[in-house]
Amino acid sequence: LSEENKRLFPAASLAKLKADVAAVDSNLKTAQAISAAIGSLPVSSEIDTAGEKGEVTAVRGQYDALSDGQKTWVDAQALAKLLGVENDIARDKLLASEFEQTVAALPSDAALKKSDAAAVQAQEKNYAGLNPAQKSYVTATTTQALAGRQQTIAANEASAQAISAAIGSLPVSSEID
Repeated sequence: LSEENKRLFPAASLAKLKADVAAVDSNLKTAQAISAAIGSLPVSSEIDTAGEKGEVTAVRGQYDALSDGQKTWVDAQALAKLLGVENDIARDKLLASEFEQTVAALPSDAALKKSDAAAVQAQEKNYAGLNPAQKSYVTATTTQALAGRQQTIAANEASAQAISAAIGSLPVSSEID
């Protein structure tokens, strides 16, 4: 505005206009910062450390702290990425939880039968099929339980072979005096 136009403009209106422009500028900068933070998040399949999970949580917290008006300034593609990453994390947690439940449903080491070996091997394959992000949600207790079942099966198979060999070396009944 020219100096002449500024003098014709009411001071209260000019002050409100300056405040509105400052608010728009602030909202835009805040939204750009949040959009940049979302853009810097790793792709969901690479989120497998506590630090990376913390980044997602922190960015979500920053977004949630925005007013409804400020949220409208956040880039739609950035928001879609955040939602996609969060959905992938939720799916990874669900798959890990389902895996843990199936391992927990296996018989205890003491109750394992030969027929349970296939189920234990299936869980070994299921675990191997999880990606690093999904594996990061599986507890050490679960992986230790699965390893224990594997060791028990291997020990039972070795014992069964040793017993079978010992039985095979017994004399036939006609040779027993």
